[in-house]
Amino acid sequence: MKRRFLKRAAVIATSAILSAGIALTAAGCGGGGGGVGSSGYVSGTPDYEDSLKSDTISVYIFCNESDAATNSSICNNWVKAYNEKHGTNYKVAFKPETDKNDYFEDISKRWSQGGMPDVFYLAPRYLRAYAEQGRIVNIADYLDKVSGDPSLEGDAILTHNINNLNDIWDNAISYFGYRKGDLINYTMGQALEIKDNKIVTSADGKEVGLYALPKDYSNFSMGYNNIFFSDTIKQAVTTKKAGPGERGGTISGPKGEGNTGQVSSRSYDMDIGDISTYGNSVVTYATGVTNYDNPYTDTVESITASKGDAAPLINIGIPTTYKPFNYYLYNTYDAAVTGGDPIANLCETFTNGEGYTVTIPGFPDETFEITDESVKDPNAPYDTSLGHIVYTYAEYGALCWAMGYYLNTFPWDQSGGTNTDHGGKYIAPIEQGASGTYEVIYPSEQYDGENGSPLYLLPWLYGNDADLIDSMGRFCADDTLYNTAVTDASAWKNAASKKTNAVLKKNLDGTYRSVDVQYGYNSERFIETFGAFMAHGSDWSGGDTADSVTAKTGNGWSYFRSGKCVFYGAGSWDSATRNESKPEVFSFGQLPAPVSEDYALYSKIKDANYEMVEYANGATSKGTGNAAYNDKAQATDKSAALKVYNKADIEKNQILRQDKWAARMDTVGYAVNGQTQNYSGAHEWKKEAAVSLAMALTIEKDAQTVLTYAGAQLPNFISQTSDFLNYNTTAKNGTFSEMLTPEGFANTGYWDVAQDGKLTVNAAGAAKAKQIWDYYYGLAVDMASASKSQTASVKNQTVKAFIENYVSSHPLPAGETKIRYDTSFDNDTLSTFTGAVTNISYSMKILRMFPFDYSDRDLNVRMQYGLNAVRDSTMYTYGTDWTGVVDGRAPTYLLCYNNASPLKLVSGRTFLQDMKRTTSAQGTYRTPAMHCLDVSIAGEAQKKLNNQVQKEWLELY
Repeated sequence: MKRRFLKRAAVIATSAILSAGIALTAAGCGGGGGGVGSSGYVSGTPDYEDSLKSDTISVYIFCNESDAATNSSICNNWVKAYNEKHGTNYKVAFKPETDKNDYFEDISKRWSQGGMPDVFYLAPRYLRAYAEQGRIVNIADYLDKVSGDPSLEGDAILTHNINNLNDIWDNAISYFGYRKGDLINYTMGQALEIKDNKIVTSADGKEVGLYALPKDYSNFSMGYNNIFFSDTIKQAVTTKKAGPGERGGTISGPKGEGNTGQVSSRSYDMDIGDISTYGNSVVTYATGVTNYDNPYTDTVESITASKGDAAPLINIGIPTTYKPFNYYLYNTYDAAVTGGDPIANLCETFTNGEGYTVTIPGFPDETFEITDESVKDPNAPYDTSLGHIVYTYAEYGALCWAMGYYLNTFPWDQSGGTNTDHGGKYIAPIEQGASGTYEVIYPSEQYDGENGSPLYLLPWLYGNDADLIDSMGRFCADDTLYNTAVTDASAWKNAASKKTNAVLKKNLDGTYRSVDVQYGYNSERFIETFGAFMAHGSDWSGGDTADSVTAKTGNGWSYFRSGKCVFYGAGSWDSATRNESKPEVFSFGQLPAPVSEDYALYSKIKDANYEMVEYANGATSKGTGNAAYNDKAQATDKSAALKVYNKADIEKNQILRQDKWAARMDTVGYAVNGQTQNYSGAHEWKKEAAVSLAMALTIEKDAQTVLTYAGAQLPNFISQTSDFLNYNTTAKNGTFSEMLTPEGFANTGYWDVAQDGKLTVNAAGAAKAKQIWDYYYGLAVDMASASKSQTASVKNQTVKAFIENYVSSHPLPAGETKIRYDTSFDNDTLSTFTGAVTNISYSMKILRMFPFDYSDRDLNVRMQYGLNAVRDSTMYTYGTDWTGVVDGRAPTYLLCYNNASPLKLVSGRTFLQDMKRTTSAQGTYRTPAMHCLDVSIAGEAQKKLNNQVQKEWLELY
């Protein structure tokens, strides 16, 4: 592989030399007259509008309005300290851009046209080229010279910087390391450490440069709306059956936006007798059930049923067979099949009408206790006794379908009131007895974001030991295969690539396993995962979805935050915009991304080539070291796995999954413009000051605390994470002792802590915490509303004055003596507030409100720590155009999200049999496996990636 890359690199280098006149001119004209010399981009003349001022350092980043205020405040605090230290009167000009794509487009233009700021955001994909050209400063050269704390001097500077760098997450720092001049052999993102006060690679101990500092270390995983998982709704979905005879009254169905097939609403006629006289239920027991006690009912309801009997929508621990259909358009499965519904017809055709069998292990807001000490990591900063519900691909899909079916079919009301008196609270979109139409509740959205599905797919790939790209960032396809058409669809696994990278993954007990991770669009495990990802749309989502139909007025994120979507992908950077939603509509919860079907208790579903496959996990115990790779072992007798699973069975299986899921992790760094190092005269002070400011914004603990309180990110420092998780238990006097969550303040007493560390909820403390949270949230809402007032005297109040006035008319909760908030905002007027919609997030920042409960915080610490983290594998490719090739929304021949409208029937219920086609001439549709193996998919992706590689090399030569 190395020889192949060298050969390809030589070709690219030749091309670069031929284009040298153009490439070098473009690279050098941003230097304000300096040009490019032997060491690259070395102009020393400021050319950015704010940098032209000799008393001003310029900073340019992208962020939302609320985060802009926080980062600007950090800059102002730094320059104040700098001026006090040096007796100067310097300034920082802070400029934010709210759109990420616009920001990087603008930065690209500035390099070529002039106008680069002193300090700016750097994406890792540009690091190598910028470092080689001298566009960015090697911050490692300044570790003994300056720090983010301007008051430090002498040896204290180096000690301070080394201590702080050692406390930053390893993966966050490694994004920005690079050995200048080692273009071919240096693998970007490899592990780094500090040795003899130098930054070196862990693998060979060779010194490297550090060309930016991580602003944060962000995670992107799955989120859900807690509103849809109340005790009432859990009881309903585990007792109500999907046959029409189980319902009563008349309910108007949902009305959505989008394509013609979804605009009309359906009306259910419920009073039509038993399921047996109307048609088969679409949810049935896949095995016999004897004396099963439903844990979600108010009274014990012992259930006995036979295989094939109609079952409730969700049956925890019981293999259940689903025959999904598009419930937005059709009343019944039969009507959906004859109407050409692709969801129903995929099921009917490829399961022979039997349906998909899945065993759902629990609801997403549930946790369990891990008592086995042998599987716990003694050095973990998270709660090793806490287990989280993790789904397989099909379990997640079935849960989404069942929840969507219930919420769009049955009358429900989360407020607890009647259908005519909601007390001003959120009203369910479907009400019994109503005659109008109501808005859709979407089960899940996956496709929002730049280039669509691949970045959402990445965490799913991790759970099946697959990746988008090789470790060198050069291959997204096996180039020995993608030029050959696959002619035998039944032999797709033989035709798929098996190439791998060796990757170390952390186990639950703290040991590591070496995993041969398959990479590339035409690799077997990628195809398996891609098929499961597509099945979420083609088999389970119910049709018309917000992110896949261009006619939508909103997107998945807006639907999620407005209470119209059960599940959605969410990033740690989304906190501020999440906080803009009112809690009676949207209550965010975090959950792990799905994992391979190999971990299923029992499931029978179709694979990526639409063959029925049976899964049943056969691991007898949790593995350690490399043996943990065997956790996915399959049972030798899968038929024996078709049984009812009790709580102990489920938890034993769930332990296997705790270290198999991952969130996509990435970062953006603060870099310093390389031309600052040649500033002279009145500008020379910026040479070190710009580095100091970059440090202040990244590796200073006070700044990171402020950013975390503001909801802009999670703690960047390892030492702060325990305080973040345990602020109201063992770290009541820690970094986040002033934080307020729904569990109250540090001294509210939400938890009782036993001598062995076990936590139990204190009922009185929980009641007090709710009272405090509700009071502060009311204050936040009123303060935000006042900030948007049209009355000058109202919006021009200071924060301090408004809070004092509020307390005078709103008595504090019992036991509280004053409002706890960030007093640095005291003299800010409300009119200066900024927020995505209502300014509520800005008010919550002032009040240090962080709406994550213990379980949510624990999940985030696990991701930051590395137990459940996968590096975004696109971070080091010079562009991301290649990722969009595999996007399942675009091809009309791949049946998924964009094919929700009724299909033309060809031959009754077997019209989809031609999906096994291998060429476009053989049929209308094809399977995900045939899609990925097509020369126009994997091959086209690799060609686009080659173009990105060449573009980078043109920058380098």
